[in-house]
Amino acid sequence: MRVAIVIDIINAIFEFIFNVLNGALDPILTQLAEIGFREPVVQFMLINAILGLSIYMTLNCGLFSLANAGFMAVGAYVSVILTQKYDAEFGLSLLGGALAAGLVAIPIGLPVLRLRSVYLAIATIGFGEIVRIVVLNVDTIATDLFNPDEPIELTFGARGISRIPKLTETAHLVFFLILMGYLLYRMQRSRFGRAMTAIRQDEKVATTLGINVVYYKNMAFILGAMIAGVAGGFSGHATRIITPKDYGFDKAVDILAYAVLGGLGHWSGPIIGGMALKAIPERLRYLNEYTGALTGAVLLLIIIYLPSGLVSLGQPSFWRRGGRFEGARRLAGIGVALIVLTNMLPLRNLGSDEVLLGLEYWHLWGLGAGVGLIYWITSRQPASTGGRFSLPMSAVTGLLALGLIIAGLIGRIDQPGDGYYVLVFGLLLATAAGVIPYAPQHTETPPAEQVEGSHA
Repeated sequence: MRVAIVIDIINAIFEFIFNVLNGALDPILTQLAEIGFREPVVQFMLINAILGLSIYMTLNCGLFSLANAGFMAVGAYVSVILTQKYDAEFGLSLLGGALAAGLVAIPIGLPVLRLRSVYLAIATIGFGEIVRIVVLNVDTIATDLFNPDEPIELTFGARGISRIPKLTETAHLVFFLILMGYLLYRMQRSRFGRAMTAIRQDEKVATTLGINVVYYKNMAFILGAMIAGVAGGFSGHATRIITPKDYGFDKAVDILAYAVLGGLGHWSGPIIGGMALKAIPERLRYLNEYTGALTGAVLLLIIIYLPSGLVSLGQPSFWRRGGRFEGARRLAGIGVALIVLTNMLPLRNLGSDEVLLGLEYWHLWGLGAGVGLIYWITSRQPASTGGRFSLPMSAVTGLLALGLIIAGLIGRIDQPGDGYYVLVFGLLLATAAGVIPYAPQHTETPPAEQVEGSHA
């Protein structure tokens, strides 16, 4: 009786929280729908953010694990089976999926986490393939062992599970992300978080300091698995159909890309990366088969110019590192990278006769000029007398930005597309970078005895 009362109170609290969140999210979702991000797209962006947090847990401890797709599959199937076959409440099914993924991670982590770097990655890829094969054959195995007379159907093999009830709501995802963000914020400042950081930086030194490396590695592995299991439960109840092929090697690489794009300098990095890698293809859906190439180009530019991920743009240390000249170089590089990227996006909605491989003809010239400008920026050295990064570059890019803005305002560019806005933004960044002043560069003077010796 008391347990039922407690459950009713908890349900009432969560219902109130979700009602408040729904009221706050409604105008936001309406505005996002206006620019092409409908609620289902937003939900998958948030699910990707949760997956990014799952791999952050392991990478933050120095573990290059690609097992999260497998744990996502475990969480998805367990959660869906609980709701479909046993009429479990959505919250309990998510908890069941998370616990199942965590329990599977315990026997996997103990032997596998003794490996390092690429060997750990290979072993965890193997685990993901094992999960997929087990899901494909679990019905046959269970039938042969427990009930040969009547087929047992749990995962339905390669067909997967369909007609899953649509239970995932945006408020659920936002609440879970807020909760995880708070827990990770507290964790980074706790003994557990500092131990994980020490292990990532130098495992041998951490051992000499008395840190139980095996314990912390396994805890990070299990927690990452549980978060991935929750993401699987949310995903299964959002797509309404799950199949084994949804959790293969491609999904494992996608999850890793979330962390690479967002960065691991802060727990918010994988959240940003996961949402961005879903938003970019969706927003550029009109490019059809070129969307994948464009996403790859974005990742390549991030790896080259922002090795610490998108999250580093919000860190003052990124701009202060190396002085003002290096900060101006980074800002100019980002601006020109956006200009180059823009040449893959049409400025206007043109007909097929005016487009070559999704590019306007004149963009081919702009692409070459942008690549040359990137090379010039990376090879440029500061003057010993100081000055500004490049006033000529600011003049050119500023005039181009002004011309494009005026052309857009007076209607010379019909139906401006994403490329128009990204190009203007990139030009404005390059313009701002060119006028950034830097102090004179001090040169080392030889010691007095060397000077005297040279005169002698």
